[in-house]
Amino acid sequence: MKRAALILTISILFLFVGLIKAIMAGDKDDISYDLNKSWTVEGSFKQIESMRYNIDKNSDAYRYNLDALYNILQYGKLLPFIAAGIGGITTIPDKGDISTDYLLNYGLGFKYFIKDDIALRGDVRRIVSFDDIHKDMLCSLGLSFLFGKSKQTPNKDSDGDGIYDYLDKCPDTPERVKVNINGCPSESDPKPEKTGSH
Repeated sequence: MKRAALILTISILFLFVGLIKAIMAGDKDDISYDLNKSWTVEGSFKQIESMRYNIDKNSDAYRYNLDALYNILQYGKLLPFIAAGIGGITTIPDKGDISTDYLLNYGLGFKYFIKDDIALRGDVRRIVSFDDIHKDMLCSLGLSFLFGKSKQTPNKDSDGDGIYDYLDKCPDTPERVKVNINGCPSESDPKPEKTGSH
């Protein structure tokens, strides 16, 4: 898994409105940035089709969001996460006032790394409007493409000393050498004293 990298996610999505009163399909593109091994920020901005979102045909509409993702410990190639964020849909009609519907979202997701820089990603989000309580659910499935030079798997132990790389201050410890909590050779064994001729 890459860390501190720019991530582009391209997904198809299904929006279940009012718990299956209507289903709308579409796509979304997200740009993310890994702050560290645990936290990722993510945002998107896109013009949306008026017919799909029940908006006047003579209106321009834009969807946007800013989310935070907390990455749970990685299990092999699988990285689950929890997510929450804010966003909205702004409608700009040819005539009349601009209107904005602000939204909260929260949910779960996963990334499954096909390669070091490509991951299959799935999300399930609950969407709640600020003014009207909707029972909407958004499900998406897509691919994430990671860009950047920093590569580090949170739970990788390169030298096999039992200390993960991101905690290991001595990453090249020889095999069968006892280490302390920092991954460095233990100094518990007494060192032989130097002897000299008098």
